[in-house]
Amino acid sequence: MGPSLVDLHAHRDIHDAARTEMEVGTELLQASLSGQGGTTALRLAQELLSGWRQRVLAHAEAEEQDVFPLVLERLPEQRDAVAALIRDHELMRLLVDETERDLAREGRVTGPLLERFTALLHIQRLHALSEEETFLPQVQGALAGTSKRSEGGR
Repeated sequence: MGPSLVDLHAHRDIHDAARTEMEVGTELLQASLSGQGGTTALRLAQELLSGWRQRVLAHAEAEEQDVFPLVLERLPEQRDAVAALIRDHELMRLLVDETERDLAREGRVTGPLLERFTALLHIQRLHALSEEETFLPQVQGALAGTSKRSEGGR
C-alpha cells in the first residue's frame, strides 16, 4: 500500500487534484453547451468520463483493495464508516456508468447528463470531506507503517 493512501495530507492532495480536474472539466462542458455545443461538448463529456474513471474511481478501487480491508482487520469498529465510504464509491461508479451509457445512446450532451456530472462533484466533495475530516484521522494510527509498495499516486 502506498503512503498516499494512508497519509492524510497526501490523501487530501489526491482528492483536491482530482476534484479540481473534474470541476474544471464540468465547467468547460457547461460552457461548451451554452456556446456552440455539439461535437465539442460530446468530446469534452467523453474526456470527463475518462477522467472520472482514471482519477477518481481508480483511487476508490485502491482504497477498497488496500486500505479498507486493513482497517477492518485492525479496527472492526470502523465497519459502518467503511460501508458508507464504499457506498459513495458505488454511487459514483453507477453515475459514471449511467452517464457513459446515456451519452453513447443519445450521441450528445443533454441537460440531465450535465446534472449527473454535477451530482458526481457533490458526492465526491462530501466523500472526501468524510474521509479527510473523520475517517482517516481515526484510522491513521492503526495504518502507520503499512506502506509496503508505491501506488503511483493513487
